[in-house]
Amino acid sequence: IYMPSSLRWLCLTNLFCWSSLVCYSLYFTDFVGQAVFGGDPQAPENSELRILYDKGVRFGCWGMCLYSLSCSCYSFLLDKLVKKFRAKPVYIGGQLIYTIGMIGMAFTRTKWGVLLFSWSAGVMYSTLFTMPYLLVAHYHETDTIECEDSWFLRQIRELLASIKGEPPQV
Repeated sequence: IYMPSSLRWLCLTNLFCWSSLVCYSLYFTDFVGQAVFGGDPQAPENSELRILYDKGVRFGCWGMCLYSLSCSCYSFLLDKLVKKFRAKPVYIGGQLIYTIGMIGMAFTRTKWGVLLFSWSAGVMYSTLFTMPYLLVAHYHETDTIECEDSWFLRQIRELLASIKGEPPQV
């Protein structure tokens, strides 16, 4: 029902990042087939546009392989990065790497840009699977979560007190 604003921002950021990464994963090979190779998925079989699209999809699969490889490498280094720079900068840095990579891919639309910038998606995937959970665990471990005394929270306390039969707290 209630969470500190820092955790609320973490949840919101995580939602948008996952949405972005899922869109990348679903449409990446199609993007390569159409935007990079100039093919058309609705063109008739064995036509030049369809052949270009199919080549682009196959080439996009290489980008997805590099995405997986970068995810593995970054996951291996993540613990060392957190120890050296702390969790929050590593989390934000992973998001920035992904953002720059996707902007670079959108603007270059070249075969080599696809291969180079696909690495950034692996960084984001690894970041999303580890860093939010690490940050939440840190909050609970250090007990740094402080709840604001809002009207809504006071209403919940009064409701719980009335259920327990205790006098309301002021």
